[in-house]
Amino acid sequence: MARGPGVLPAVVVVGVLKSTGAYPAREQIAAWAGLEQAKAPAKAPNIKVVLPMSGGCCGGGSRSC
Repeated sequence: MARGPGVLPAVVVVGVLKSTGAYPAREQIAAWAGLEQAKAPAKAPNIKVVLPMSGGCCGGGSRSC
């Protein structure tokens, strides 16, 4: 039974066609897998990354790189 590329993506779970033509939401995938979806934290943690930018072979006026 050919339907063409318009039905892609197709999701099959344990031999049963669950979804065609669109990417399923995480909640749908979790339900099909029998999983409970974890709740996202109310606020993401504030992470600050500081990288050293001077010195080394490519900074600080060095001619070797």
